Formats: sequence, structure tokens, C-alpha cells
Amino acid sequence: MKCRRYLLVWARLAWPGQTLRLGSPAPTERTQVRLLGAGPLAWKPAGQGLAIELPPLSALPCRHAWVFPITGLKSIEQTPGFH
Repeated sequence: MKCRRYLLVWARLAWPGQTLRLGSPAPTERTQVRLLGAGPLAWKPAGQGLAIELPPLSALPCRHAWVFPITGLKSIEQTPGFH
């Protein structure tokens, strides 16, 4: 069984707007960002973290909480014993 390493970012209370900025962890060329219920999202490096481009809130299936699975992050991949 293949172990998949990912970070779940959970946002609630207020929609972040057009861009969600994360100061860490650092992305790699393999980083992929998704929004559960909506699919893949575009992103770009921003300082030591990343900036995720978000769809309009009106286009989403939920208006109260959002989960962003993020894979291929440098900081997570280099954490000893992380599974």
C-alpha cells in the first residue's frame, strides 16, 4: 500500500477571498492543491509558502467550511517519520 503524504488546510467562518496565502510549508515542483468538492486549484510560490487561487464563493457547494488537501510539500516530505 502506497503511503500518501499530505497537509489538510481547513478554513471556516470567512471565505479567504480570491487568494489563500500560507506562510508555510514550502511547495515543490510536485505540489498539488485541491478544494474538496471543487477539484484542483492553481497556486504559486509566495515567500516560504504558497498562494492558492480560489474560485468565487458562489461557485462552491458549501459556504461554511472548506478543506484544501495539499500534497508534494517540501517541509512535510523532509519530516523524519512522517507518514
